[in-house]
Amino acid sequence: MMMPIAKERAVAVDYQLTLDSGVLVDASAKDDPLWFICGRGQLLPKFEKEIMGLKAGDTKQFLLTPEEGYGKFDPNRVVDIKKDRLAADNYMPGATINLRSPDGHQMEGRIVSIDKDSIKIDLNPELAGQNLHFSVSVIEVRLATKEELVHGHVHSPGHDHHDHGHEEEHVHGAGCRH
Repeated sequence: MMMPIAKERAVAVDYQLTLDSGVLVDASAKDDPLWFICGRGQLLPKFEKEIMGLKAGDTKQFLLTPEEGYGKFDPNRVVDIKKDRLAADNYMPGATINLRSPDGHQMEGRIVSIDKDSIKIDLNPELAGQNLHFSVSVIEVRLATKEELVHGHVHSPGHDHHDHGHEEEHVHGAGCRH
């Protein structure tokens, strides 16, 4: 009997994410599905809710609204920063820039435009204000191991925790929250 997706299970999915325009903005790589532990806040909550109960071999298409995805676009999060407050001066429109807020929090923004004295930076999540169209195929569902539950992520074959620190950030699509 095949195991359904549920909390604390290791799940592998292939997915494609498109916008209303049909433009593909993210997808799992061929033969490299996205692995995650369900219910651990690694993906957008509505994404997990949509695939809950599916089993290996199942497919599903669904839509997440901006509120269910990365939020509405907030024009107040587009800010002008004086060039002399930034470390480098070779920024280009469209580039991503890492910033630190006055209270020390790391933020990522996209450069919108540059003028003589300042840089306009959009601090909204890149997909804020967008409907997210997902097409998902479930590849595998299994119980997460005790080690995976402690470490907070799925271990692939050959995974060795002596090779890296846990501070590294695992980057995935499908609405990954970090």
